[in-house]
Amino acid sequence: MRNLLGNPSLVLVLVGALVGCGGKEDVTISDDTGTEDGTTDGSTDDTGGGGDSATPVDTGTPVDTGTPTDTGTPPTDTGADVITPVDGGCPTGLSVCGAACVDLTKDLGNCGACAKACPTGGTCTAGVCACPTGQIICGSKCVDPTSDAANCGACGKSCGALGTCTSGVCGCATPGTSCGTPALCVDTSKDPRNCGGCGKTCGTWGVCSGSACSCPTGTSVCATGGGGGGATCADTLENARFCGKTGCGVQCSDRDYCDGTGTCACKPGLTACTFGGGRTCLNTNSSPNACGACGTVCGTGQTCVSGKCVASTGGTPPACPTGTTRCAFGGGPGGGNAGCYDLTKDNTACGECGRSCNDNEMCVNGACKVYGVAPACTTCPCADCTTFVAGGGEGATCCPALPGHKHALCVRGTACPK
Repeated sequence: MRNLLGNPSLVLVLVGALVGCGGKEDVTISDDTGTEDGTTDGSTDDTGGGGDSATPVDTGTPVDTGTPTDTGTPPTDTGADVITPVDGGCPTGLSVCGAACVDLTKDLGNCGACAKACPTGGTCTAGVCACPTGQIICGSKCVDPTSDAANCGACGKSCGALGTCTSGVCGCATPGTSCGTPALCVDTSKDPRNCGGCGKTCGTWGVCSGSACSCPTGTSVCATGGGGGGATCADTLENARFCGKTGCGVQCSDRDYCDGTGTCACKPGLTACTFGGGRTCLNTNSSPNACGACGTVCGTGQTCVSGKCVASTGGTPPACPTGTTRCAFGGGPGGGNAGCYDLTKDNTACGECGRSCNDNEMCVNGACKVYGVAPACTTCPCADCTTFVAGGGEGATCCPALPGHKHALCVRGTACPK
């Protein structure tokens, strides 16, 4: 063996033979730490050639090591899908309402028909609005008539500000008192319509405090007459029913108003004339009995047109100006005369020929409307007008003061005199 290892050429031949005879190329050669003479050469391993010991060429780190910046959760779309009509049409089962296709059988805003909205809290089933069990539709909402004090027992049946509703029947909470028919719960210590007891009214503009009526500054307590012992608060310088410089004055005639000095004077648009032996108020622009001026009376067959007497032509009366109507007076064998009146605002011909408004009324859009002078307001808007109800359940509108007045008017309805 010594001779064999001592021959380097022979060793190489053997190694080559091993490789060529199916040996693996990466067979590790044992460390040869000895020399032929038995000494070490300082080598620790065999670093001879061999392709399997090469280091990989690409040892770089990936360039983009950043964390993605968008870590938010995508928003959830909870809204209803809106289907837009195509060429004016909608998919089967849907109908065109405005700019959308809707299902009229269940759409709350278009239940059974476009723009027919169901009340708040309601449902739409088969095109019909309904409320939860035990509730009824009242206006734009669903209410429980067994417990809703504003709709107790039926829609719109109020128990009053202090009222309670139990099993559909109104009751009163302290300090309320049940008054009137239908019953309302009121505080009789401060309700001007039930002051100190049911039905004891303080009248227009009256104030109830401590169960007693009083009147605003500048007004007087005036008896309303009729034997009922009623009273009202009136500014006697401006109130046509109680017009006087002192006391509660007098009631003016139908064509008069109280001019702000406690004196009855003709309503705006009318002139005081002596006619038929007495004083009256006439429209000199329209009246054939004072056409243009008091004392100018149009002859038989003539018509007062814009303050001038105009004769008929061939038996045909002259045409009245646009916005006016011909009203005839007299007639019979002796004929008669006529005048052109604006029926929308004339207090002597309001809505129809010959109709004069009452002393406490003004002609507004062809109807005689009750008015009152607001003692607390010189201009509009006026809170007094929100509580002025002149009858018929109709509210009032704040209107400019009449000539000579210092206070605004509250006029029944939604319009003012022209």
